[in-house]
Amino acid sequence: MIATNSRVIGLCYQFVSSEPEFNSDIVGSHNTLKFIKQSLPKFRKLKTENFDLTKALRYYISGLEMPYLEAEFSTLFTSLECIKSLYAKQIKIDKIVSSNKFKNKISDAIKKEIIRLNENVIDFPEDEMIKKIPELNRTSISTIIDKLTIEYNIELKSFYPKKENVTLINTRNRITHDSKNVEMNILFKEYFRLRMLLEILILKILGWDDLTKLLQSDEMQLVTLKDD
Repeated sequence: MIATNSRVIGLCYQFVSSEPEFNSDIVGSHNTLKFIKQSLPKFRKLKTENFDLTKALRYYISGLEMPYLEAEFSTLFTSLECIKSLYAKQIKIDKIVSSNKFKNKISDAIKKEIIRLNENVIDFPEDEMIKKIPELNRTSISTIIDKLTIEYNIELKSFYPKKENVTLINTRNRITHDSKNVEMNILFKEYFRLRMLLEILILKILGWDDLTKLLQSDEMQLVTLKDD
């Protein structure tokens, strides 16, 4: 378990809780008032534009309070997925093609090909495969996150040692779908990478560009340090 309550973004509790609690570690105590004045109106404006960060912030806060590292990572990733979904719908990339086009043209063609293959080539449970067809029209999470980080000028590779690949989605898939545990030293660093990504994203979405505290943090030094 990692003690992380001190990392809560300054205004999160004012955004999502009836009992506001404030900690200014991330923006710096000297920026508290400026942050409040700048971010709260932005947060309210985003809500009117169908970009409501409330759910993402709730998952973010919950992710800092989980008893186990795997649970913290998974809950923080859910926060990222909330932001990813808001962004994808905003710029209309949540579907690869329109739902009508996929349903009326592509889906039927795939279904017919599955049935043909099952009858003539190889025997397999076609019903189960047909159930998966609608998922083919969802834009991949990696594509959306790539576009999201480009939009907000975030270089994911900067969270890793030089020449290492970005592995956050793979780590999430291993935790969610695999029975094997992720090595603790890997998960520890991935947790901090995910948390910093979320914090930077949320701050930038709220119009806050002073990331000095985050970029110079001990965590940033940790995650970019190459393992021996």
